[in-house]
Amino acid sequence: MIEIIIIALISLLTAGTFITPIFQTIIYNYGRKFRREYEKEHHKTILLVPVKREPAQVLLRFFRENREIVSRSLATFLICDEYSLEEIENIIKELFREKLTENVIFFLSKSSKNKAQALNKALRSIVSTRDFKIVVVDVDSILTCTSPTNVDIVSSIWRGYSTIRSLLGRGQEIGYRLFMKMLNGLYMITGWRPTLGSGLVLSSRSIRELGAFNEDVILEDVEYSIRAISRGYRISVFTNYVINVQVPSTYNALLRQQVRWAYGAGELLRKYSRYIMRKPVIGLYLSQYLSYPFQLILAIVLYLCSIFRINIPMILQVIILLLIVYTSCTYAIWCLQEIGFKSISDVKSSLVSINRVNMAYAVMSPRIFASFLSGIIGVPFRWIPTPKIETLPPVKDRLRMYIVELLFSIILLALLLFSLLEGSIFQLYMIDPVAFTITYVWGTFRVVERELT
Repeated sequence: MIEIIIIALISLLTAGTFITPIFQTIIYNYGRKFRREYEKEHHKTILLVPVKREPAQVLLRFFRENREIVSRSLATFLICDEYSLEEIENIIKELFREKLTENVIFFLSKSSKNKAQALNKALRSIVSTRDFKIVVVDVDSILTCTSPTNVDIVSSIWRGYSTIRSLLGRGQEIGYRLFMKMLNGLYMITGWRPTLGSGLVLSSRSIRELGAFNEDVILEDVEYSIRAISRGYRISVFTNYVINVQVPSTYNALLRQQVRWAYGAGELLRKYSRYIMRKPVIGLYLSQYLSYPFQLILAIVLYLCSIFRINIPMILQVIILLLIVYTSCTYAIWCLQEIGFKSISDVKSSLVSINRVNMAYAVMSPRIFASFLSGIIGVPFRWIPTPKIETLPPVKDRLRMYIVELLFSIILLALLLFSLLEGSIFQLYMIDPVAFTITYVWGTFRVVERELT
């Protein structure tokens, strides 16, 4: 009876681990065919730029990089959350000195619980009976063009850039290109695609009819897209509406971003469970955060099977092995398609960078799983933006940041050792946990080595 339960659990974990890459394979191939564009026009829009305790240099960089589009906007609202009047005055002086104050309006906000609340405070003073476009832009983003005018809701296409030249940052840049193709494929298959926070275009009409952003969720942008499609709105996407967004270049920054996004995904699954039952593809998209955590749990269960000599059917072992080969090869092919063959060294560097990102996701999988479950259960979550300037605390405080990663490294190594001493380590299915252990331990070592030295 116990063996049957274990085999059923392994089958469930295998499905949960590999359904995401299979799902991504299908939509990626459709996304490569997406070519819808719009004609660029010079028109007036209102820009909303929420900032929370960001350093003045980040704000100045935004206005320098977006000088032309800001000057052509009807108004640019800089929504300053948790800034003192003295800090605001200094920022205004710097902007004025560089002649960057044209069309800029400072909107002061105090202690917003999340980005949605900060945006809504400004929206309430903007939205009226007039028709115009509102563009939400993160302060680390660079606008490459004006927004489309003849549609109500537009989800932007992100192009990643990193301020710190690291393998993790480089890997994220390539990863964003893959991710955008997957989202485009999702749009072609289903007609739905999550609206992305930075570059999100909304008409004043859609805001009046759908309401403002939901202040009770973390992923207010994705929630808006679910609410919009449930009310019959169409979300538009254009390949030439591109926003350059800053990607996290350190593990600490990436972890902060992904934990927040994982919580938000779980939260939306809970809040929209009835609607998602009618649109299962949305639930599948939101559940992608379970792939790496399920891989971790699967590795632990397989180690226990080896240690306690629980027999696993050969067909299930073969399926696990084939899925590992499939996902590895497919991802490598995608990356090579995106990188191109400029030179052997460039391809090698890019593949190593992508591998560093995969290791980072594997290493943070316990935290992602805990955050995702917290969102489903409804445990309170404090909104912390991804840092725009990536700094680290003093060395003496850093080891505590990685206690979870180090703990799971020890657990996986201990299970590997017990399997060698007491179990049947040479069975076919043991390829999976051993490969994951090497990835996890090496990834943890690189994180600690890079950020502690």
